Amino acid sequence: MTEGLAMGNPLSGTLANIFLAHFESDWQKQPFAPKIYTRFLDDTFTIFKSNEDADKFFTFINNQFPTVKFTKEIGGKNLAFLYADLTLEIDEISTTVYRKPTYTNLLLSNESICPDIWKHNLITGMLHRAYKITFSWPNFHNEVQKIIKIMSMNGYTINWCRSKINDFLNKKMNPTQEDRSIIDRPRNIIMLPYYGEASYKFRRKLKRIFRKMNAEVSIMFNSFKIKNYFSLKSKTPRHLKSTIVYKFECQVDPEVSYIGKTKRWFFKRVAEHRKPNSAIYDHLLTCNQCANNVNESFSIIYQGRKEREINIVETLYISEKYPTLNRTLSSQGKSAFLRVFY
Repeated sequence: MTEGLAMGNPLSGTLANIFLAHFESDWQKQPFAPKIYTRFLDDTFTIFKSNEDADKFFTFINNQFPTVKFTKEIGGKNLAFLYADLTLEIDEISTTVYRKPTYTNLLLSNESICPDIWKHNLITGMLHRAYKITFSWPNFHNEVQKIIKIMSMNGYTINWCRSKINDFLNKKMNPTQEDRSIIDRPRNIIMLPYYGEASYKFRRKLKRIFRKMNAEVSIMFNSFKIKNYFSLKSKTPRHLKSTIVYKFECQVDPEVSYIGKTKRWFFKRVAEHRKPNSAIYDHLLTCNQCANNVNESFSIIYQGRKEREINIVETLYISEKYPTLNRTLSSQGKSAFLRVFY
């Protein structure tokens, strides 16, 4: 890729928006420019005087930059734009909430273990979107019925839905009751994991403590994945672990020890130490206890991810412990890293 911006870069969207905003003001000065031009990021809604003007404008913007190509969708009686489904009536445009044909109606289940406010915000957000998009009460009423149906499919009761709908409409019809919790929220926020009723009790206790201290603190809940409590992966057997720093310690005399590292499976490195040309092999010839239970003498003291990491850890351990069997090696007890830096 030699043109444009990297996908996934946090700045890409902002820079692309600045790029379009810079040029589209000049584009709208053309004689065939649209009468109505509205854009959200890379989606644009336009209304032209004629099909001929639409074709001219489309050709014009596609000729501005060889690496930027626009596509178009010509609406008939209906046209979907973002979350709005626009229908062309005789003297007006009717709007309803648009949902893709692949929409599954699957939302946060009523059985989900999560703070109640999350479920409240779920239906409130859907109602707010319907209220903003629909321009007539009949369309809003139809959308509310769809919302109740979707929520019911996810385990919410109709009475609960109607209660939330009434609260929402009361706030809209009485602006003085508008929720200002976001505006008035304290800047100091404490996040607590949600475990159920115990979390609410703990939050109430914290609130009482902060009130006595005259401290403005907002206590909120966050979610934890199952892996935060315990691992979902099977534990790797000891003999199959790799990229490790290990230690050999004599079962009779703990002062006789060796520290090493390996990228390979642990059992393969242990097997190599049972062959000649190894300080551990020489020790096994003189110690029957270790020779009969050699695997019991080995232990893993560190597991890393990269070779450089275990090289450094091995160096630090050898420098601190100075194991006796490492001293018998030609390196005089020093790892490769230790020989370089000392």
